[in-house]
Amino acid sequence: MDSLDLSQNNKYTIQLIFTTLPANSPEKFNKEIYKDYFENYRKQSYKYFKNKNKSEHFYYNNNKKIPIIYNPLKYYILGSYDIVFINLIDNLKFALRLFEPKSKQFTHYSQNLIGITYHKGNIKEFFYKKLSKADRKYFLGITSFKLNNGLLIGNGVDFLDEVAFKIEEEIVNFNKIENNSDKIDFQLIQSFSWHELTLVLFCDNPESVYEIVRNIRRIELKDLENWNQMLDLSYLKNVFNATQNKNFSRINVFSDSQTQIGLHADLVETEDDDEFYNRFKRNNKIKLNTEIEWQVKPGHLKFLKDLFSKNNVGFDLDAIYIISGKLDYYIQESDRLEKNNNLALFRLIYRKGNDIFKHVRKICTRIYFKVETSTDMKNVISLEKKLDEFSFVSSLNEIEKYLKELKISRVLKTKLVKMFASYNNGIVDPILFHFFIDFQGFLKTVRDEIINNKNQQISQIKDLEKQFTEFINIYNDAYYIRMLNSYQYEDLNVDLNLDFNTSLQQLISSYGVLARDIGKLFWAYNNYAPIIQVDLIETKANPFSINYNINHIVCPEFIYSTLSKEIINYLSLVDTKFSKIILKLEGILPNDSKINSWKKSNYIQYDRFIIDIIRWYFPYMNDLKLFNFWFWTYNFQNSLMYETSGHISEKHLEKEMVRYYFYNSFIKILEESKSKNTSELKEFFLLNPIKLECPIPEIFVFWERHQKFVSEGVVNLITNLLLEDGLFANIKEFVEEFFNIDDAGNKDNLEYKYLSWFYGKCNGQISLLRRNWDDGQPINDFISYTDKKVFVDQFGGWFFTDTETLEDYFVKTNENLLAIWNYSMLNKIKFQ
Repeated sequence: MDSLDLSQNNKYTIQLIFTTLPANSPEKFNKEIYKDYFENYRKQSYKYFKNKNKSEHFYYNNNKKIPIIYNPLKYYILGSYDIVFINLIDNLKFALRLFEPKSKQFTHYSQNLIGITYHKGNIKEFFYKKLSKADRKYFLGITSFKLNNGLLIGNGVDFLDEVAFKIEEEIVNFNKIENNSDKIDFQLIQSFSWHELTLVLFCDNPESVYEIVRNIRRIELKDLENWNQMLDLSYLKNVFNATQNKNFSRINVFSDSQTQIGLHADLVETEDDDEFYNRFKRNNKIKLNTEIEWQVKPGHLKFLKDLFSKNNVGFDLDAIYIISGKLDYYIQESDRLEKNNNLALFRLIYRKGNDIFKHVRKICTRIYFKVETSTDMKNVISLEKKLDEFSFVSSLNEIEKYLKELKISRVLKTKLVKMFASYNNGIVDPILFHFFIDFQGFLKTVRDEIINNKNQQISQIKDLEKQFTEFINIYNDAYYIRMLNSYQYEDLNVDLNLDFNTSLQQLISSYGVLARDIGKLFWAYNNYAPIIQVDLIETKANPFSINYNINHIVCPEFIYSTLSKEIINYLSLVDTKFSKIILKLEGILPNDSKINSWKKSNYIQYDRFIIDIIRWYFPYMNDLKLFNFWFWTYNFQNSLMYETSGHISEKHLEKEMVRYYFYNSFIKILEESKSKNTSELKEFFLLNPIKLECPIPEIFVFWERHQKFVSEGVVNLITNLLLEDGLFANIKEFVEEFFNIDDAGNKDNLEYKYLSWFYGKCNGQISLLRRNWDDGQPINDFISYTDKKVFVDQFGGWFFTDTETLEDYFVKTNENLLAIWNYSMLNKIKFQ
């Protein structure tokens, strides 16, 4: 994969957290969220930074009164959620944290969005002005823009960049309009969620949000600078017959948008004599057309009316209607163009001791703008008919027929049919179909298994049911990862997935394309298209899916360093040549008690050993020092390396040492084989066994205890391997077939360059963070004592003690995540 220049990238990005207000104590919830979730994280980070300029990292121009990072702007939202926090962050893993105060006594639902910011100026200055109240805006508009998949696929980031430029241009032009007193400020974010772009608008009149969004929604393909070239490369052009009379230039660049309007928190939470609040009340130019729906507790409507009468909120209490839907009452506002009704309601809710939630479970405000439709008439080209070709609609009856012939349980049969039916619904969705393309190869495998096993014997049914159950579990988890928090589910006000505290559909799907294409370098299996999933504990794989640790999804270095391993871990199941080699290796029985104990403990896994040798070439390009660095880096942040007490697991360390010594020894022999025959290799190896240095001081005692036995055992293993007639030649031939893959052997590829860059940042040395295992906190004395800036964290990932290194890492992370996403969008065009 070629590297990608991300010229618009920053050292920070924006996190949006939408949340409902807890009924029991909204004021206390707000205070605890700021203190526990944002301020505490900022203070903990500051505590461990060692460089002189550490204070400047969190502030603008070192103004210690106003932190900029992890000190969010807050707006009250009119809609399904109540509040949005707009948070500047320097670590994507922060967004994976559970959004809860420490007391956890509040009932609320939230949704968390992150991505890569497109802000070109000083983003810290932008937040400083907003947080210092020098540039407060009354209103906020947040719009999720879904790009047209027909144009996006095949063009990727080039299309994204041109659309982003047009969005900025529309806002600049709006601000230049004569007599326009409302100047818009904005932030644009490339989202990791179901949509590609999130636009955040700050303004003093909600009508401005409508004007901007309306103008943006009207952008056509012909409005982009390089539209002809983009059309030629696009998925849309490639799937339609070129002779068809279609006016492609008039296609909308967006397929969907959703907008939410908010009020500045200072309008809600300040006292009645606050100048900002009173200036807003005096502004008669602001009009907002709203309807408010109520979910009232049975028997409480009279009490709610009395509460409104007492507080003069601004509703016509003689105009109360029962409506259909989830919320059951609509209470008409006395003046539907009077902006203060919603504000008065928010202030009533936020007031200490308010009784509104004694009578109401939920409130939802709908906002209406008058729309001119005449200029929105466009030539719409539909993908639905083409997308039908990806579905299993035509073969679903056949699948059901073969399922009836299978002797598996009825429940399994029903679930398998539902699996194909849910995929059929998703693949024809023009907004979400590019996520469902990921399932195509997997479902073909499931279909083939159903057809090929229709005459299965009764005695084999148990194994078949186990396999189908695994298929269902893989699909079920992957389906919900892609569907939850999409436009289909956002109104539920809740993240239903226990693995995710944020929406990462774009990244999950992008890794799937990368895995599929790398897999084709190694697998001859035509339908190989692993489903990417997440796991809360470790990274693991099988022939049909790769489960990545949730924290690694936003850390591309751990994807790069392990993806080839996870892809070919099960190569012996489908590659006859490889399986024969493994069978021969397992037949070697050295007369060595230590090796026999290793075999019993499953320390010797020849297929994994040979896969490590292949990985030495890809992605590490024969760079053994780089490979060894990442081998141990991954191990030391893997939970399997540790006991529940937090100490290194000696047994697991010994197992990894066997693997480490084997591939290092074998690579040495491979290099010597260029000038020596097999008998000479054996003699050379016996006289020159390798001795490897301990990777970190913390394991030195264990290392010294096991190194001699591990070294001698591996020498014995490889010596016996060399004695087997032709076996070494078979292994060498097998691994060198992969060394000749042209697509993999390029040191300019993104994977190798990024892994090398990080290796250089660490000076080729691994530093393990030390934590107090009673409270889990890093040990500050240890951090202060060493001059290291980057530590491998036993809790997963990295721990930085230098702000400049953290900033450099964040820039590289975003560059690579965008490059992976771009690669995915360019290569999904192959699905035709």
